[in-house]
Amino acid sequence: MADFFEYVFWRGDVEFSSSEFNPVDALIFSQVSYMNFDGLIPCGYDRSITVKELFSRFKKSPDFAKRKNIGVVINPKTNDLFEKIADSNRFGKVKLCGWKNRYSEKTEEQFLAFTAFIEDFALIVFRGTDDTIVGWKEDFNLAFGEEIEAQKDALEYVNSFIEKNPNVEVKIAGHSKGGNLAIYSAAKAKKTRQISEVYNFDGPGFSKEDLESRSFKKIQPKVKSFYPECSIIGMLFNHFPEYKIVGSTEKLLMQHDAMSWKIHPTSFEEVKSFDRKSRFIEKTFNSWYMGLSADQRTQFVETIFDALFASSAKNFTEFTQNWEKSFQAILKTAWEQDFEMRKSNLKIIGQLLDEARKNLDEAMHSDYGSKDRTEH
Repeated sequence: MADFFEYVFWRGDVEFSSSEFNPVDALIFSQVSYMNFDGLIPCGYDRSITVKELFSRFKKSPDFAKRKNIGVVINPKTNDLFEKIADSNRFGKVKLCGWKNRYSEKTEEQFLAFTAFIEDFALIVFRGTDDTIVGWKEDFNLAFGEEIEAQKDALEYVNSFIEKNPNVEVKIAGHSKGGNLAIYSAAKAKKTRQISEVYNFDGPGFSKEDLESRSFKKIQPKVKSFYPECSIIGMLFNHFPEYKIVGSTEKLLMQHDAMSWKIHPTSFEEVKSFDRKSRFIEKTFNSWYMGLSADQRTQFVETIFDALFASSAKNFTEFTQNWEKSFQAILKTAWEQDFEMRKSNLKIIGQLLDEARKNLDEAMHSDYGSKDRTEH
Protein backbone atom coordinates (compact mmCIF):
# COMPACT_ATOMS: atom_id res chain seq x y z
CA MET A 1 0.00 0.00 0.00
CA ALA A 2 1.22 3.49 -0.87
CA ASP A 3 -0.07 7.05 -0.90
CA PHE A 4 0.45 10.01 -3.23
CA PHE A 5 3.88 10.77 -1.79
CA GLU A 6 5.20 7.25 -2.27
CA TYR A 7 3.72 7.22 -5.76
CA VAL A 8 5.61 10.40 -6.69
CA PHE A 9 8.76 9.04 -5.02
CA TRP A 10 8.69 5.83 -7.05
CA ARG A 11 7.15 7.10 -10.29
CA GLY A 12 8.25 10.73 -10.29
CA ASP A 13 11.30 10.09 -12.45
CA VAL A 14 9.28 8.16 -15.05
CA GLU A 15 8.00 10.53 -17.73
CA PHE A 16 4.59 10.07 -19.36
CA SER A 17 6.30 9.04 -22.60
CA SER A 18 7.68 5.97 -20.78
CA SER A 19 4.72 5.14 -18.54
CA GLU A 20 1.33 6.28 -19.79
CA PHE A 21 -1.06 8.55 -17.94
CA ASN A 22 -3.21 6.68 -15.39
CA PRO A 23 -6.06 7.38 -12.93
CA VAL A 24 -3.65 8.17 -10.09
CA ASP A 25 -2.14 10.97 -12.18
CA ALA A 26 -5.64 12.30 -12.85
CA LEU A 27 -6.43 12.32 -9.14
CA ILE A 28 -3.19 14.11 -8.30
CA PHE A 29 -4.08 16.96 -10.66
CA SER A 30 -7.61 16.97 -9.23
CA GLN A 31 -6.22 17.31 -5.70
CA VAL A 32 -3.84 20.12 -6.66
CA SER A 33 -6.80 22.03 -8.14
CA TYR A 34 -7.83 22.96 -4.58
CA MET A 35 -4.82 25.27 -4.33
CA ASN A 36 -4.91 29.01 -4.99
CA PHE A 37 -3.11 29.78 -8.25
CA ASP A 38 -5.06 32.93 -9.11
CA GLY A 39 -2.90 35.18 -11.28
CA LEU A 40 -0.20 32.53 -11.62
CA ILE A 41 -1.65 30.14 -14.20
CA PRO A 42 -2.50 31.98 -17.47
CA CYS A 43 -6.21 32.34 -18.19
CA GLY A 44 -6.02 31.70 -21.93
CA TYR A 45 -4.39 29.02 -24.07
CA ASP A 46 -1.81 31.13 -25.92
CA ARG A 47 0.50 31.12 -22.90
CA SER A 48 1.27 28.42 -20.33
CA ILE A 49 3.40 27.71 -17.28
CA THR A 50 5.03 24.44 -16.29
CA VAL A 51 4.25 22.86 -12.93
CA LYS A 52 7.86 23.44 -11.89
CA GLU A 53 7.72 27.15 -12.82
CA LEU A 54 4.37 27.49 -11.10
CA PHE A 55 5.75 26.19 -7.81
CA SER A 56 8.59 28.72 -7.97
CA ARG A 57 6.20 31.63 -8.57
CA PHE A 58 3.78 30.30 -5.98
CA LYS A 59 6.46 30.19 -3.29
CA LYS A 60 7.78 33.65 -4.21
CA SER A 61 4.34 35.32 -4.33
CA PRO A 62 3.97 38.15 -1.77
CA ASP A 63 0.80 36.57 -0.39
CA PHE A 64 2.33 33.09 -0.12
CA ALA A 65 1.13 32.50 3.46
CA LYS A 66 -2.44 33.34 2.47
CA ARG A 67 -2.31 31.20 -0.67
CA LYS A 68 -0.91 28.25 1.27
CA ASN A 69 -3.85 28.27 3.67
CA ILE A 70 -6.43 26.16 1.81
CA GLY A 71 -8.90 25.96 4.69
CA VAL A 72 -10.13 23.36 7.15
CA VAL A 73 -11.96 21.24 4.58
CA ILE A 74 -9.01 20.45 2.28
CA ASN A 75 -6.04 18.38 3.48
CA PRO A 76 -3.12 20.79 4.15
CA LYS A 77 -0.68 18.14 2.87
CA THR A 78 -1.88 19.14 -0.60
CA ASN A 79 0.76 21.89 -0.43
CA ASP A 80 3.47 19.29 0.15
CA LEU A 81 2.14 17.15 -2.69
CA PHE A 82 2.36 20.11 -5.06
CA GLU A 83 5.99 20.68 -4.08
CA LYS A 84 6.84 17.01 -4.71
CA ILE A 85 5.25 16.84 -8.16
CA ALA A 86 6.86 20.15 -9.16
CA ASP A 87 10.25 18.63 -8.45
CA SER A 88 9.56 15.46 -10.47
CA ASN A 89 10.31 14.64 -14.09
CA ARG A 90 6.84 13.17 -14.55
CA PHE A 91 4.84 16.23 -13.53
CA GLY A 92 7.31 19.13 -13.49
CA LYS A 93 7.31 19.69 -17.27
CA VAL A 94 3.52 19.55 -17.67
CA LYS A 95 2.20 22.85 -19.05
CA LEU A 96 -0.78 24.52 -17.35
CA CYS A 97 -3.15 27.15 -18.72
CA GLY A 98 -6.83 28.04 -19.05
CA TRP A 99 -7.24 29.05 -15.39
CA LYS A 100 -10.84 30.04 -14.71
CA ASN A 101 -12.14 30.86 -11.24
CA ARG A 102 -15.68 32.00 -10.54
CA TYR A 103 -17.24 32.69 -7.15
CA SER A 104 -20.51 34.46 -6.44
CA GLU A 105 -22.67 34.54 -3.34
CA LYS A 106 -25.46 36.10 -5.38
CA THR A 107 -25.70 33.26 -7.90
CA GLU A 108 -24.51 30.62 -5.39
CA GLU A 109 -21.62 29.69 -7.63
CA GLN A 110 -18.20 28.16 -6.87
CA PHE A 111 -16.29 26.98 -9.93
CA LEU A 112 -12.68 26.51 -10.91
CA ALA A 113 -10.97 24.83 -13.85
CA PHE A 114 -7.61 24.64 -15.55
CA THR A 115 -6.05 22.65 -18.39
CA ALA A 116 -2.89 20.57 -18.28
CA PHE A 117 -1.14 19.68 -21.54
CA ILE A 118 0.42 16.23 -21.11
CA GLU A 119 2.26 14.67 -24.04
CA ASP A 120 -0.26 14.70 -26.93
CA PHE A 121 -3.49 15.31 -24.99
CA ALA A 122 -5.10 17.91 -22.73
CA LEU A 123 -6.46 17.17 -19.26
CA ILE A 124 -9.26 19.50 -18.17
CA VAL A 125 -9.47 19.56 -14.38
CA PHE A 126 -12.47 20.76 -12.37
CA ARG A 127 -12.12 21.68 -8.71
CA GLY A 128 -14.51 20.06 -6.25
CA THR A 129 -16.22 21.73 -3.33
CA ASP A 130 -13.77 23.90 -1.44
CA ASP A 131 -13.84 25.59 1.97
CA THR A 132 -16.51 28.16 1.03
CA ILE A 133 -20.04 27.95 2.39
CA VAL A 134 -21.32 29.02 -1.04
CA GLY A 135 -19.60 25.99 -2.54
CA TRP A 136 -21.39 23.66 -0.16
CA LYS A 137 -24.69 25.43 -0.80
CA GLU A 138 -24.23 24.82 -4.51
CA ASP A 139 -23.70 21.11 -3.79
CA PHE A 140 -27.03 20.97 -2.00
CA ASN A 141 -28.62 22.73 -4.96
CA LEU A 142 -27.94 19.51 -6.90
CA ALA A 143 -30.81 18.03 -4.89
CA PHE A 144 -33.26 20.26 -6.75
CA GLY A 145 -32.59 18.43 -10.02
CA GLU A 146 -31.85 21.62 -11.97
CA GLU A 147 -28.62 22.68 -13.65
CA ILE A 148 -26.40 24.43 -11.10
CA GLU A 149 -24.15 27.36 -12.00
CA ALA A 150 -20.95 25.30 -11.80
CA GLN A 151 -22.36 22.80 -14.31
CA LYS A 152 -23.11 25.65 -16.71
CA ASP A 153 -19.55 26.93 -16.23
CA ALA A 154 -18.05 23.47 -16.79
CA LEU A 155 -20.01 22.93 -19.99
CA GLU A 156 -19.02 26.37 -21.28
CA TYR A 157 -15.37 25.62 -20.45
CA VAL A 158 -15.32 22.28 -22.30
CA ASN A 159 -17.17 23.64 -25.34
CA SER A 160 -14.82 26.62 -25.52
CA PHE A 161 -11.70 24.46 -25.27
CA ILE A 162 -12.84 22.04 -27.97
CA GLU A 163 -13.79 24.92 -30.26
CA LYS A 164 -10.34 26.51 -29.86
CA ASN A 165 -8.44 23.20 -29.98
CA PRO A 166 -10.33 21.04 -32.52
CA ASN A 167 -7.53 18.51 -33.03
CA VAL A 168 -6.49 17.87 -29.44
CA GLU A 169 -7.49 14.73 -27.54
CA VAL A 170 -9.30 15.67 -24.31
CA LYS A 171 -9.52 13.94 -20.94
CA ILE A 172 -11.59 15.45 -18.11
CA ALA A 173 -11.15 14.87 -14.37
CA GLY A 174 -12.44 16.05 -11.03
CA HIS A 175 -12.79 15.09 -7.37
CA SER A 176 -16.03 15.53 -5.40
CA LYS A 177 -18.25 18.07 -7.19
CA GLY A 178 -15.48 18.24 -9.78
CA GLY A 179 -16.26 14.65 -10.72
CA ASN A 180 -19.91 15.54 -11.22
CA LEU A 181 -18.86 18.47 -13.42
CA ALA A 182 -16.53 16.24 -15.44
CA ILE A 183 -19.33 13.80 -16.32
CA TYR A 184 -21.92 16.52 -16.87
CA SER A 185 -19.75 18.63 -19.19
CA ALA A 186 -18.68 15.57 -21.20
CA ALA A 187 -22.26 14.39 -21.61
CA LYS A 188 -23.62 17.80 -22.59
CA ALA A 189 -20.72 18.95 -24.78
CA LYS A 190 -21.55 20.02 -28.34
CA LYS A 191 -18.79 17.76 -29.67
CA THR A 192 -17.70 14.63 -27.82
CA ARG A 193 -15.47 12.94 -30.41
CA GLN A 194 -12.30 14.46 -28.92
CA ILE A 195 -13.18 13.37 -25.38
CA SER A 196 -11.45 10.05 -24.72
CA GLU A 197 -11.76 9.60 -20.94
CA VAL A 198 -13.67 11.12 -18.02
CA TYR A 199 -12.40 10.60 -14.46
CA ASN A 200 -14.87 10.91 -11.59
CA PHE A 201 -13.39 10.66 -8.11
CA ASP A 202 -16.14 10.31 -5.48
CA GLY A 203 -18.39 12.87 -7.15
CA PRO A 204 -22.12 13.07 -6.33
CA GLY A 205 -24.43 11.61 -8.95
CA PHE A 206 -27.39 12.66 -11.05
CA SER A 207 -31.11 12.12 -11.46
CA LYS A 208 -32.31 8.91 -13.09
CA GLU A 209 -33.62 11.00 -15.97
CA ASP A 210 -30.13 12.36 -16.64
CA LEU A 211 -28.45 8.96 -16.51
CA GLU A 212 -31.02 7.45 -18.86
CA SER A 213 -30.78 10.31 -21.36
CA ARG A 214 -29.15 9.83 -24.74
CA SER A 215 -26.30 12.25 -24.02
CA PHE A 216 -25.29 10.49 -20.80
CA LYS A 217 -25.59 7.03 -22.38
CA LYS A 218 -23.29 8.17 -25.19
CA ILE A 219 -20.52 9.24 -22.81
CA GLN A 220 -20.96 6.34 -20.36
CA PRO A 221 -18.28 4.02 -21.87
CA LYS A 222 -15.69 6.79 -21.43
CA VAL A 223 -16.43 7.40 -17.73
CA LYS A 224 -14.10 5.93 -15.12
CA SER A 225 -15.49 6.35 -11.61
CA PHE A 226 -13.69 5.65 -8.35
CA TYR A 227 -15.19 5.69 -4.84
CA PRO A 228 -13.65 4.97 -1.42
CA GLU A 229 -15.05 1.92 0.39
CA CYS A 230 -17.03 4.13 2.77
CA SER A 231 -18.17 6.65 0.19
CA ILE A 232 -20.78 9.12 1.40
CA ILE A 233 -20.51 12.25 -0.77
CA GLY A 234 -20.01 10.17 -3.90
CA MET A 235 -23.05 8.00 -3.23
CA LEU A 236 -25.55 10.86 -3.26
CA PHE A 237 -28.17 10.42 -6.00
CA ASN A 238 -27.72 7.99 -8.92
CA HIS A 239 -24.66 6.68 -10.77
CA PHE A 240 -23.48 4.65 -13.72
CA PRO A 241 -23.17 0.98 -12.69
CA GLU A 242 -19.50 0.69 -13.68
CA TYR A 243 -16.98 1.86 -11.07
CA LYS A 244 -14.12 0.77 -8.83
CA ILE A 245 -13.96 0.81 -5.03
CA VAL A 246 -10.74 2.09 -3.47
CA GLY A 247 -9.24 1.31 -0.07
CA SER A 248 -8.58 4.19 2.33
CA THR A 249 -6.59 4.79 5.50
CA GLU A 250 -9.39 6.96 6.94
CA LYS A 251 -12.87 6.24 8.32
CA LEU A 252 -16.38 7.28 7.27
CA LEU A 253 -16.66 10.79 5.76
CA MET A 254 -12.90 11.35 6.03
CA GLN A 255 -12.44 8.81 3.23
CA HIS A 256 -13.66 11.52 0.87
CA ASP A 257 -10.17 13.00 1.31
CA ALA A 258 -8.28 11.65 -1.70
CA MET A 259 -5.01 11.97 0.21
CA SER A 260 -6.13 8.90 2.19
CA TRP A 261 -6.68 6.63 -0.82
CA LYS A 262 -4.44 3.58 -1.12
CA ILE A 263 -2.33 3.40 -4.25
CA HIS A 264 -0.46 0.73 -6.19
CA PRO A 265 2.37 1.50 -8.66
CA THR A 266 0.04 2.63 -11.48
CA SER A 267 -3.46 2.25 -10.02
CA PHE A 268 -5.48 2.19 -6.82
CA GLU A 269 -5.71 -0.57 -4.23
CA GLU A 270 -9.19 -1.92 -4.86
CA VAL A 271 -11.60 -3.61 -2.44
CA LYS A 272 -14.50 -5.89 -3.37
CA SER A 273 -17.43 -4.03 -1.83
CA PHE A 274 -18.57 -0.92 -0.02
CA ASP A 275 -18.56 -0.65 3.75
CA ARG A 276 -21.92 -1.38 5.44
CA LYS A 277 -21.95 2.04 7.10
CA SER A 278 -21.64 3.67 3.71
CA ARG A 279 -24.48 1.55 2.36
CA PHE A 280 -26.66 2.52 5.33
CA ILE A 281 -26.02 6.24 4.90
CA GLU A 282 -26.51 6.04 1.14
CA LYS A 283 -29.81 4.18 1.32
CA THR A 284 -31.09 6.37 4.14
CA PHE A 285 -30.28 9.69 2.47
CA ASN A 286 -31.43 8.79 -1.02
CA SER A 287 -34.69 7.18 0.16
CA TRP A 288 -35.38 10.18 2.39
CA TYR A 289 -34.52 12.63 -0.37
CA MET A 290 -36.75 10.86 -2.91
CA GLY A 291 -39.62 10.98 -0.42
CA LEU A 292 -39.51 14.76 -0.04
CA SER A 293 -41.43 17.09 -2.29
CA ALA A 294 -39.56 19.75 -4.27
CA ASP A 295 -40.86 22.41 -1.89
CA GLN A 296 -39.68 20.45 1.15
CA ARG A 297 -36.19 20.01 -0.30
CA THR A 298 -35.90 23.70 -1.10
CA GLN A 299 -37.21 24.78 2.29
CA PHE A 300 -34.91 22.48 4.25
CA VAL A 301 -31.76 23.41 2.33
CA GLU A 302 -32.55 27.13 2.50
CA THR A 303 -33.13 26.85 6.26
CA ILE A 304 -29.76 25.18 6.84
CA PHE A 305 -27.79 27.69 4.80
CA ASP A 306 -29.71 30.74 5.99
CA ALA A 307 -28.44 29.76 9.43
CA LEU A 308 -24.86 29.27 8.20
CA PHE A 309 -24.84 32.57 6.30
CA ALA A 310 -26.19 34.31 9.40
CA SER A 311 -22.81 33.67 11.02
CA SER A 312 -21.27 36.13 8.49
CA ALA A 313 -18.55 33.55 7.78
CA LYS A 314 -17.67 33.13 4.11
CA ASN A 315 -15.96 29.79 4.62
CA PHE A 316 -15.67 27.03 7.19
CA THR A 317 -12.27 28.28 8.32
CA GLU A 318 -13.84 31.57 9.44
CA PHE A 319 -16.78 29.63 10.88
CA THR A 320 -14.55 27.48 13.11
CA GLN A 321 -12.25 30.35 14.09
CA ASN A 322 -15.26 32.21 15.52
CA TRP A 323 -17.32 29.16 16.44
CA GLU A 324 -19.00 30.70 19.50
CA LYS A 325 -20.24 33.68 17.50
CA SER A 326 -21.17 31.38 14.61
CA PHE A 327 -23.29 29.06 16.74
CA GLN A 328 -24.98 31.98 18.46
CA ALA A 329 -26.00 33.32 15.05
CA ILE A 330 -27.31 29.89 14.00
CA LEU A 331 -29.35 29.49 17.19
CA LYS A 332 -30.75 33.01 16.80
CA THR A 333 -31.81 32.26 13.22
CA ALA A 334 -33.44 28.98 14.25
CA TRP A 335 -35.27 30.64 17.14
CA GLU A 336 -36.64 33.40 14.91
CA GLN A 337 -38.32 30.94 12.53
CA ASP A 338 -42.09 31.15 12.57
CA PHE A 339 -43.98 28.26 14.16
CA GLU A 340 -45.17 26.65 10.91
CA MET A 341 -41.68 26.70 9.40
CA ARG A 342 -40.18 25.15 12.53
CA LYS A 343 -42.91 22.52 12.59
CA SER A 344 -42.33 21.66 8.94
CA ASN A 345 -38.56 21.34 9.38
CA LEU A 346 -38.99 19.11 12.42
CA LYS A 347 -41.28 16.89 10.35
CA ILE A 348 -38.62 16.62 7.63
CA ILE A 349 -35.99 15.67 10.24
CA GLY A 350 -38.43 13.11 11.63
CA GLN A 351 -38.78 11.55 8.18
CA LEU A 352 -34.99 11.24 7.98
CA LEU A 353 -34.86 9.50 11.37
CA ASP A 354 -37.67 7.14 10.35
CA GLU A 355 -35.78 6.22 7.20
CA ALA A 356 -32.62 5.62 9.24
CA ARG A 357 -34.43 3.28 11.62
CA LYS A 358 -35.92 1.35 8.69
CA ASN A 359 -32.53 0.83 7.05
CA LEU A 360 -30.49 0.14 10.19
CA ASP A 361 -31.32 -3.55 10.56
CA GLU A 362 -30.67 -4.24 6.87
CA ALA A 363 -27.36 -2.40 6.99
CA MET A 364 -26.15 -4.39 9.99
CA HIS A 365 -27.21 -7.86 8.85
CA SER A 366 -26.98 -7.91 5.06
CA ASP A 367 -24.05 -8.26 2.70
CA TYR A 368 -23.84 -5.51 0.12
CA GLY A 369 -22.25 -6.04 -3.27
CA SER A 370 -20.87 -3.14 -5.22
CA LYS A 371 -23.62 -3.30 -7.83
CA ASP A 372 -26.28 -2.47 -5.27
CA ARG A 373 -25.17 1.14 -5.18
CA THR A 374 -27.07 2.32 -8.23
CA GLU A 375 -30.47 1.01 -7.19
CA HIS A 376 -32.49 3.88 -5.72
